[in-house]
Amino acid sequence: MVHVLHLIALIVGIVALIYFAFAFRTILEGVTITLGRRSFGPLLPLALATVGSWSMMYLLHDKLGILGSARARTVLLPHAEALCTDEASLARHFVELRVQGRRGPFTPDWGWLLVFPDRLEFTGVKQRITLPRTLVAGSPEMEPNAKGLLPTWLDLPVRADWKGMAFMCRDSARSLSDTARDAEALRVALVSWLRAPAPAEPQRPY
Repeated sequence: MVHVLHLIALIVGIVALIYFAFAFRTILEGVTITLGRRSFGPLLPLALATVGSWSMMYLLHDKLGILGSARARTVLLPHAEALCTDEASLARHFVELRVQGRRGPFTPDWGWLLVFPDRLEFTGVKQRITLPRTLVAGSPEMEPNAKGLLPTWLDLPVRADWKGMAFMCRDSARSLSDTARDAEALRVALVSWLRAPAPAEPQRPY
């Protein structure tokens, strides 16, 4: 679904580029006549059209991208709640998950991340992952947000060849560029989880 939304944004951006190119050319020709000066040439209207088209594609991508996970969040909630039948989770967040590095034991996915005393449980569209606390190599870190223009990712290092996990939290975000607050809430939950005393029970295998 998200790929369809991004394709729509791309098509709209291409159409906007063509429209803006003609529109800015007409506007600049009018300005030329009004000011009685020489033509601005073909590069200026093309540059303005490119900026306008890019801005439109960014806004569409930013807004439509968050809609792609709304259905998955609702559908997967019962699966997440089912994992809590035997024990209550310390925290629950809806995230987009990606692997850090070229290879890993899982693929990019959307799903619920549950924090239990001894492990993290992820139940997503494509897969379910259990990550024992003993495999977490350090505290999570937030990536720079480029002044609010890009999604905020949270990196969690693990003791494995694929280096770690990256989460983009989408609990209350209305756009991809509005994920900083959710990422901070997830970071605080994971830091508190790592600082708490380790449970006495044996860890589950990965």
